[in-house]
Amino acid sequence: MTAHGRFRLSLTTRSISPCCSIKIKKRYYATLQIPANLPRLVRLPGGENDFILVEDIIKPFLDQLFVKYEVKESATFRVIRDLDLDVAEEDTSDLLKEVQQQLKLRERGNVIRLEVESTVSKKIAETAHEGT
Repeated sequence: MTAHGRFRLSLTTRSISPCCSIKIKKRYYATLQIPANLPRLVRLPGGENDFILVEDIIKPFLDQLFVKYEVKESATFRVIRDLDLDVAEEDTSDLLKEVQQQLKLRERGNVIRLEVESTVSKKIAETAHEGT
């Protein structure tokens, strides 16, 4: 069985904790997965052909998600995974059980492509890569 790669859109952030002293500010990195049921393009009210990307709606509100942190940078990235199912029908006594197991494993399939915003810093790009 073969399925096509699945696109998963996420945001990664670099934050610092304002609670720390001025000299020692700890850096934090977070990844926020954008739910697949949200449309990528959102039509703006009052405009027939005016759209905005869903990540551009979310980014200005990241400080409300990470309340005790100062968000210094954010970037959108997309992970494309290999979603092939590896089920040998002739070797499997319970085909349904094997397919269910393969479907669970598929969520963390091998990364075949990582797309990151071109304006992102090197550290955030590395963080996005590590988070895959």
